[in-house]
Amino acid sequence: MTEHLDNAPTLLTAGEVAAIFRVDNATVNRWARQGKVRCVRTPSGGQRFDADEIRRLFGEQTGGQP
Repeated sequence: MTEHLDNAPTLLTAGEVAAIFRVDNATVNRWARQGKVRCVRTPSGGQRFDADEIRRLFGEQTGGQP
């Protein structure tokens, strides 16, 4: 069976999300625990965040400014 990854979401690490918002990784992990951002768990227990959702949240926080 062939997997099609064309429609797969781009996933970001907590560090990448932290860099976007200019916060510490621990803050991003806390947001995930509190349900403020959704994440998926990797088999090794890491967290990944949907890039589209992060861009949307960042736009809401900055009033649409990059």
